[in-house]
Amino acid sequence: MASSHHDVNLLRIAGVLLTKLPYVNLIGALVLALLLGIAMQLAPAHMRAEAKPGVGFISNKFLRLGIILLGFRLNLETLAEAGVKTILVAAVAVTGTICLTYCLSRKFGASDELAILSACGCGVCGAAAVMGVSPQLETTDEERKREDEVLAVAVVCVMGTVFTLIEIGIKPLLHLTDPQFGIVAGGSLHEIAHAVAAGGPSVRRAWTTP
Repeated sequence: MASSHHDVNLLRIAGVLLTKLPYVNLIGALVLALLLGIAMQLAPAHMRAEAKPGVGFISNKFLRLGIILLGFRLNLETLAEAGVKTILVAAVAVTGTICLTYCLSRKFGASDELAILSACGCGVCGAAAVMGVSPQLETTDEERKREDEVLAVAVVCVMGTVFTLIEIGIKPLLHLTDPQFGIVAGGSLHEIAHAVAAGGPSVRRAWTTP
């Protein structure tokens, strides 16, 4: 168990360190860690078997703790300064994205559980939302549930990265001010890292400079 926890932590740390490289931060630590995890599937079977308990432990206990700690980062004063309009934009974006993603997922033949996980991940805050909602879904097939979790996280991460690159590409065509584009990026991208990457330094300066 200890060695498997060590392997999982190494993947997470490697993902964070790789984001320090130029342009790689657009992908995000979570996507990089996911790609490294996929690459580990090439490892011998006994190594994958040893890592499995650690993966389950980390994804269950640590991710829930991470969601709680993420809540502590929410600055209510900053939220109040943003105003009611920003809160309404967030509410409409979250609700609309969840409904649209769920309907599209079902239309393309995804199971009800996978559609719910994908919708919550795209509508709320990415992989953390997927893993936060998953325990609430009742199922008798734990292996299928685990596969749905992995697939939903992969879809959410990849789509977030793709749309981050799209928004960066179309930014000059929108003719928006930096604060306006910041609202667009924050309202349309579910991962915090993706929204920050899409906005860039100019948007951050526009929101932080008095």
